[in-house]
Amino acid sequence: MQDGRIVTVEVFDPAVYTLSDIHIGSADADVLRAYPNAQVGKGIQLNRAVRVVDARGREILFYEDTYDTPGRVGPIVLPMNHDVENIGSC
Repeated sequence: MQDGRIVTVEVFDPAVYTLSDIHIGSADADVLRAYPNAQVGKGIQLNRAVRVVDARGREILFYEDTYDTPGRVGPIVLPMNHDVENIGSC
């Protein structure tokens, strides 16, 4: 929270899916197939990060799980404030 507002929602439960059926544990290639206009860059921990922004400016970030299952989606982040999440080159 920031100033009493929710600024980021982080998903760690593989039972939660996006509308495109992407969830924690999905293959990175599946993310890029579902979101062909996604931007690929590095996350805060230098892991792969895939950023999707829709026409209304809403975004979702898919971070690679570099510890347990490399090449698979780890945390999914929905920033409510674009200043909160910086994923480097994306």
